[in-house]
Amino acid sequence: LLSPSADTEQLALWFDQIVAMQATDGSLPEAPESPAVRRSDIIAQALRVAVFLQRELGQPARYSQACAGFAAALIDRVSADGTLTFTPGAVAAPNIWCVMFAEQALRLHGAVLQDNALPFTAEDIV
Repeated sequence: LLSPSADTEQLALWFDQIVAMQATDGSLPEAPESPAVRRSDIIAQALRVAVFLQRELGQPARYSQACAGFAAALIDRVSADGTLTFTPGAVAAPNIWCVMFAEQALRLHGAVLQDNALPFTAEDIV
């Protein structure tokens, strides 16, 4: 995505197909074949991709509605103690990968909303 040789127009066309699968709650299916599975890490990854694609395309509002939905879905999944599970309502322990992806994605989204520079350095994310 951030490679100098990346075809961002083609990536955006593919990503548009992913955004078309977004539910009204902002979530995405794990895959078209498993629409009921709505994983937190997938939502976070989509938010990160949307933020970077908008920047690379020079279209800062292209995915603003989708990003708002992705962010809302992630925020809704954060429990009172700050943890995040793999899927909503999961009985299993919180998932660290989901938390890391969600934090990075929400920080990127917040930077866009505040018109701050991207990408972050490692010190900004950790």
